[in-house]
Amino acid sequence: VYRVSNWKTKKVLSSTEYSLIFTLASLYALNSVYAFYMFFELFFVHLRYICLYNVIWILFLMNLIRSITFFLIGTNVLRKAPPTVNDIMIELPVFIYFSAFFLLVQQWARLSTISSIHRQRYERLWTFLLTLANIMMYLIFILILIQYETIDDREERCGGRLADLV
Repeated sequence: VYRVSNWKTKKVLSSTEYSLIFTLASLYALNSVYAFYMFFELFFVHLRYICLYNVIWILFLMNLIRSITFFLIGTNVLRKAPPTVNDIMIELPVFIYFSAFFLLVQQWARLSTISSIHRQRYERLWTFLLTLANIMMYLIFILILIQYETIDDREERCGGRLADLV
């Protein structure tokens, strides 16, 4: 829908697209329930897999946010939300996924230096570097959100479009 005059005659999404969005939201919800189950199974049953707790918890959080996002998209709640909320709900799980990847790299580094004489020093170095990388990644995310929130893009719009009225 590009022009204001035909906004009532055109639907944004078809019923098939809505059903696909709700299916995707349900699959993310199932993944988050499974990750929650795995977290508690590892925590209460298999205490030896302590290194996986953080990764599974982060994957649970990522799937939960994605599920909520797609349920909100399917119910058209995010269309009325401010652009910053849309950006956070859509982009934050990607950054959370990268945090899980950083934790996996940290576990790999810990396992690769397990027989080293300087294991403590390597472990502290990897932990420091990956924590610094995570902090930098989230700071960049916050700076991008601030930039998009403060930028004035009104002069780039074309008159008579539906986006001008929203």
